[in-house]
Amino acid sequence: MRIYVCIDDTDNIDSIGTGTVADYIKEKIEEELELVCTPTTRHQLLIHEDIPYTSHNSSMCFVVEQSRSDMVNTLDMLDKSDTQVFENEANLWTESYEQIKRIATDTILEYRAEGSDPGLCVVLNPDEEVHSKLIQFGMEAKVSIKTKSDAYGLASALGIHLSEHGGTGGGVIGAMAGVGLRLSGNDGEVKASLKSLDKGLYSVEALMALPEVDVIRHRDSLSIVESGDILFTSKSKTILRDGQFTLFVLGSEGAYKALEKKAIRKMEIKQKQDDGENKHCKHFVRDVYEECIDEKKVCANCSYRRWTAHAFKCLLDQL
Repeated sequence: MRIYVCIDDTDNIDSIGTGTVADYIKEKIEEELELVCTPTTRHQLLIHEDIPYTSHNSSMCFVVEQSRSDMVNTLDMLDKSDTQVFENEANLWTESYEQIKRIATDTILEYRAEGSDPGLCVVLNPDEEVHSKLIQFGMEAKVSIKTKSDAYGLASALGIHLSEHGGTGGGVIGAMAGVGLRLSGNDGEVKASLKSLDKGLYSVEALMALPEVDVIRHRDSLSIVESGDILFTSKSKTILRDGQFTLFVLGSEGAYKALEKKAIRKMEIKQKQDDGENKHCKHFVRDVYEECIDEKKVCANCSYRRWTAHAFKCLLDQL
């Protein structure tokens, strides 16, 4: 069984990001409940003038999985009836589900920023109907405006947890959408993935040992890279594809190169790459790590820019 947890809009422009709040929730779940949490994925939703959001309109989702001790306990029971095993496992996860909702709610209330509109969605072991309808909601939230009524109506129909924790509570929309997009298996960057890596060569074996890397694929052929070295020349990311945390590379055996973060986002960066710090806008403020494409002091890395479908725009004239 798995429990999906997604939060949205816990921050303001000056506070810690929603991704950091998600990290705090994961830490408490792992410490208090001894369960295992997956890396967090960041899901970008629609940017539109009629949609209120703090900075980037993205939500953060992770999955709580069975711990090693739970697996051992289940194996110990295999000599008993299948019904008893199932009932004990179901009771265990129902209890964990309630505790996870409590931990997530308490952590949001502790760290929510002034003016934020936090939302929380928690889904226990979604069946086929819940799975498909949440994916549909998530996909629609990337291209159209959804309302709180839409979100609560679906949550009620599917019997899943959706709650707001301050402000307008508009974050419930993104929280539900984030679960759907995570369930799709084909949306989202892995938060802080590959952050520990410097420029240089890394073996496939070493990369595959990282929790944020499930598979390494060639961008063009989609073939799996099983051996050799990968060259990192700038920041890269793993992204969720076919349900796996995937690192994309270019080149051929003996000359593989990790795809750059800006290429992964497939955004048109309308900024000269040699734009030096001394030439840059005096209002530049570096954005959080998750939103920067490299270390340069350029518009693409500024907290005043907002990503659009094809590039970005500057918000300075609106301040």
